[in-house]
Amino acid sequence: MRTLPLLGLSLFAITFAACSSSGTLTGANPSAPAQSTAGRSAIGPNGVTPRHLANRHGWISPNLKPNTQLLYVSDEGDNLIDVFTVPDYSLAGQITDGIDQPEGIAVDKKGNLYVSNLSGNTVTVYPRGSTDQYQTLSEPDGPDDVAVTKNGYVLAGDTAGGVDVYAPGATSPTTRLTNSSVDGGVYGVGADAHNNAYAAGFGNSAPAVVEFKHLKGAGVNLGLTGMSFPVGVLVDKHGNIVESDFSGGFINIYPPGSTSPSSSISASEAERSSLNKAENLIYVPQGGNDDVAVDDYSSGTNVTTISIGNFTTGTALSPAPKP
Repeated sequence: MRTLPLLGLSLFAITFAACSSSGTLTGANPSAPAQSTAGRSAIGPNGVTPRHLANRHGWISPNLKPNTQLLYVSDEGDNLIDVFTVPDYSLAGQITDGIDQPEGIAVDKKGNLYVSNLSGNTVTVYPRGSTDQYQTLSEPDGPDDVAVTKNGYVLAGDTAGGVDVYAPGATSPTTRLTNSSVDGGVYGVGADAHNNAYAAGFGNSAPAVVEFKHLKGAGVNLGLTGMSFPVGVLVDKHGNIVESDFSGGFINIYPPGSTSPSSSISASEAERSSLNKAENLIYVPQGGNDDVAVDDYSSGTNVTTISIGNFTTGTALSPAPKP
């Protein structure tokens, strides 16, 4: 269980009714495969059940093909990263090397995986298809989420209320972005196609999303309404801001320039979500539900649910969609 400093409340102790809306997104490409429930169907080396593997680095299926799309899931409850193949959502591996309370995760254009380790005070990096970390970024303030910009800068939002920025290849922060609107904690961080950073969190006990243009300056509170407990933020290819709201129980979608959501997707304890390349599917980790909901991004209709079996905090796809 992770406990956030806001109001001294644990995320698990917050219960709100979820809400939803069926608004349609501009440019979205809806898809509606048959609804089903996917789960951990794979077996690790020597027939060992993946959950009980003791290997320090985890495992990866030897049958994994180079061009297979992967879905990474941050499995905080088991202290590891699950690796699923797409679109069948079969478990193909697990990463444990360097993992220490994983929260948000991200993938860059080369397919490298980035994991924010809240208790470890690190962001660990893994080549695509590997269970061994090849780089460790130091983040002493408790990284709760991570994102990678189009030009290769790494962003780590932390519980101290800032975003550390790492130049490509750097393992220590190059600069730090702060704004009083999120100085109570940054729980979600994202980037858009123009290399602008977005921080979701709290300041003075009020939820906010702040934009830092070109990774510089004091940032601007976007004044988004309808948020309850923002723990994730991303920007789709049409410029919509997508906010994952944990205690509100929904995903809010804000069109460019709007402070009110045009639509919302119902989700139980929504954590840090991700979109596929076509942006017709959104992958929503549903914290206390111990699963990942795969929903149609345009309508919010559930397509399938991936059972994880323990608390989930983030998702990322490889290859990563272009911002």
